Amino acid sequence: MNFNSIKKIFASALKSKGFIPLSGSKLFICDRNFYLIFAELQDCHSIGFFFSIGIKFLWSDCTILSYDYTEGSDSRVYIPKNYNSPFGATLYDSETLDDDIDLILKETDRRIAIYNELSDILILENKLKTRHDFVAIASPDIKSRDVNHAITLSLLNHGDEALIIFENMASVNKTAHELINVYNDEFELRKRLIELINQSRNVLAKRYKISLENINTF
Repeated sequence: MNFNSIKKIFASALKSKGFIPLSGSKLFICDRNFYLIFAELQDCHSIGFFFSIGIKFLWSDCTILSYDYTEGSDSRVYIPKNYNSPFGATLYDSETLDDDIDLILKETDRRIAIYNELSDILILENKLKTRHDFVAIASPDIKSRDVNHAITLSLLNHGDEALIIFENMASVNKTAHELINVYNDEFELRKRLIELINQSRNVLAKRYKISLENINTF
């Protein structure tokens, strides 16, 4: 099996979950209104592959597709034994490749189900409050700097907690700067968030030549 055959398997599995392919079927997105579930398939030196999946928040001040939140410590979906393989990849010539792919797809389904639930702001706030993903590992002080968490706190009327984060980040984060004056007014907050979300949707639609229509609410 090679990378092209792997792409076909993953493209078919993700399409059934509502994903659309970008850039030759290496990137995939599922539109969830104010965020995207973003998946990526990567060839590893022609010996194997990596598969990753996570969340991209569209109110972010960065319109590059990247992982703002992942379930677990790593965006990669992997089989533990593959940590002993070259580069930690799932190898094309593995005797257990079919089983490995099945396990990866089952774990992917589990994560997609969790990511779909994050459209509920209460669930999202709890996930961000207790996050233990790679962002939290890389930034131990994330609780005082997580603008995404501050947004969910504001939407749930916990403005005092949100303000601390917005004040910490307003000078270095465009989204925090945009929201610091409306964080305690739900109507104005949602209005500004929708503007930011639609700006990101328009940028991504043009960049990848896909349809991402503007939203009116979330």
